Amino acid sequence: MDEMGNTSNRVKLLQWYEREPQLLEVEKEAMNHMFQGFTLDKLDDGRLVWVGSLNIGVLGDNEWHIMAVYNNNHPSPVMGGSVKVYVVEPDMEELMEELEWCRSHLYRDSCGSLYLSLFFDTDMGNGTYVTSAASHIAMAVKWLTAFELVLTGDLSKEEFSTEGLI
Repeated sequence: MDEMGNTSNRVKLLQWYEREPQLLEVEKEAMNHMFQGFTLDKLDDGRLVWVGSLNIGVLGDNEWHIMAVYNNNHPSPVMGGSVKVYVVEPDMEELMEELEWCRSHLYRDSCGSLYLSLFFDTDMGNGTYVTSAASHIAMAVKWLTAFELVLTGDLSKEEFSTEGLI
């Protein structure tokens, strides 16, 4: 104890998956059911992340390498949901620059990295609806499909940006 009566050992704050291991098991089951090729990993700061690749098929063999990162406060119902999906490759910054196009549903996190935000406050309902990594990746598949359709010319940039389409 120090002179103020405080103990020098700090209480470690438990991550959501340590507090609610049954929720982690449900998340694993959902991911294994919907996205078998994804693997669960842990970032240096303790957050869990699913990493994998998606082949949407519109552009042939094109692959999108993504990661779905749980917020520390998962499963708290927050605007955008408590999981962030990042497109790791190809580089979305470069794609948007090449296309000279706005970033519909792309936002920056506190470090400045782009992530997909596909859930809205209306999706969160009265605060009881909780998103999962599987639901976020499923929405990312929808967004990437529309994005690939823009790249092929089968969907206009204006249609892509229409509210409610994605």
